[in-house]
Amino acid sequence: RGSSGGKKEYHKKFAWTRKKPYKGTGCKCRLRITVYEDRVAGRYTPGHNHSLGKENARFTSISDTTRTQIEAMLRSGISVANVLRNLHNRAFDEENRSQLFTEQGSRNHFITRADVRRIEKTIEQETIRLAKGDGESVLLWAERLRKEGHYVSLKATSDAPPEGSGIEGSAFVLIIQTQYQAECWEKHGGRFAGIDATHNTT
Repeated sequence: RGSSGGKKEYHKKFAWTRKKPYKGTGCKCRLRITVYEDRVAGRYTPGHNHSLGKENARFTSISDTTRTQIEAMLRSGISVANVLRNLHNRAFDEENRSQLFTEQGSRNHFITRADVRRIEKTIEQETIRLAKGDGESVLLWAERLRKEGHYVSLKATSDAPPEGSGIEGSAFVLIIQTQYQAECWEKHGGRFAGIDATHNTT
């Protein structure tokens, strides 16, 4: 193909299949919005090539109201399993199984554990990520740990390595020893030393 253009030959590397079919089904129905300084123009192209209504519910996005509801339940300590039961209106409980045969369909009935877990991760990141950028977040974490009394040695890729250390100038090095680890080292270091080969740390 080179620089001459033409169709690129694509060979699938893995035999994975999506659990949720791709939304780009080739449907010609479109709503195009153009915003001008003095007006907003819209053009709607009708006509779908797929089923609508309850059969299409599982392919739509989770509403903002439901996302807020999920976040509130998770922050209050409700487990993922119980969050799902509440969202599904207990439709999958044995005593309410008749709901599954009604004509009413809800997007919430198709919310999965993975959907809830994604929202849960964003909540966890509020305490794990101290900044949007990874580099800045690491620096803030290092400073926080030092203030808490832990030993932290950090060499960024832009820092010069210690003389005689043999460390490459472009290397990133982060060494953390908590207060508990320091106490264990003082108590047992004379007779025992452990190496975690999996993470290449000592």
